[in-house]
Amino acid sequence: MRDRLVDASTIVLIAALLTGAGAVLAGYGSLTLARQQAAAERAMRVRVEELLAQVTGGESFVYVQPLRKAGKVRYFVRQAGLHPSYDVVVRVQEVRQRPDGKKVRLLLLGPAEVGRTLRRGSGFDWTYPDPTPADRRTWPLVFPEPPAPTATARTFRIELASRNGIVVQVVKVWPVGGRWHTDSKAMQGPGATPSMLPDDFTEAQQQEPNPSDSAPEEDLK
Repeated sequence: MRDRLVDASTIVLIAALLTGAGAVLAGYGSLTLARQQAAAERAMRVRVEELLAQVTGGESFVYVQPLRKAGKVRYFVRQAGLHPSYDVVVRVQEVRQRPDGKKVRLLLLGPAEVGRTLRRGSGFDWTYPDPTPADRRTWPLVFPEPPAPTATARTFRIELASRNGIVVQVVKVWPVGGRWHTDSKAMQGPGATPSMLPDDFTEAQQQEPNPSDSAPEEDLK
């Protein structure tokens, strides 16, 4: 009788152990499945974000950069980021101060189309809009050197719109000893911060004058 009780107790214990092991295995399987589902969801989000970035431009942004060449300092529209920037439009305003101290903005150009697609390194990322039949105004961010004796400091507000948002950049130019100096890194907008500017971004006073060199568009001829 005792042996039968022992046997029965052993059977109950084994059954309990098997039940517990089954629960553990089921829990582990559920955890593994949950992890696999979470990983698949993350991978799907990454793919969706990448596809969206390819359509909108993602974290990429457009900005203007000064270049001293051919006896002038000129600002060119440039692009930075992993994806192209699409449908780029620019508007240029000059910020002036009235006698009463209030600042006003004078529209100099735009909105003007810069390009349907801009991508750094494509060969078309040093550009600015040419006059069109609808808008005969020329690109205003061109400063011949040496500056005229009456030249003074000027401030410009540039708005660069693309599919992923609008970047606002404020640039200042002023004459110093026969050359133009610039301050061009104040900006805000999607992805656009001074720390995100490429390493080759330099102000005019950091560039050597080369009045005998040709302008960039002349190098295409």
